Amino acid sequence: MDNRLLIGFGGFLAVFLLFPFVAQMLRDDAGNSGTNTPGVESTTTGGADGRSRIPDEPPLLNTQNLIGTEWTVRWEQYDIRITIAANGVLYATHPLMRSVTGMDYFEGRWRIEYDTVYVHARFGDEVFDETLYVAGNNLYDRSGNQIQRL
Repeated sequence: MDNRLLIGFGGFLAVFLLFPFVAQMLRDDAGNSGTNTPGVESTTTGGADGRSRIPDEPPLLNTQNLIGTEWTVRWEQYDIRITIAANGVLYATHPLMRSVTGMDYFEGRWRIEYDTVYVHARFGDEVFDETLYVAGNNLYDRSGNQIQRL
């Protein structure tokens, strides 16, 4: 057998077997440099996404004890009251909403996965998707700001 063919096959096999490891190392380096892919959230607790400002406490909120709670979130210059209801429904209200939109509230959806609460709401043509984090009995936004509980 020709040695050049054997060496070429060995080189090809080495590249084929090492490629997943090299790709993973490059992906980890890109993720740590702060350049994230748009639309993909980082799961690290680094400072860039604000998770480092969230206390490292086990989540005490779950599906059962989150239902019926009310929270105030700041959207633009308005304080919006959010009421968490059963079956993954939430209601957003504001005192001026009736006079501006003719509606008392608008509905959204929520779900919780261990220490992460996903909120989705549609108001007219605007879609609001927010990820909140649970630490103890508190909720925090992506920037690490605590959501006020009523």
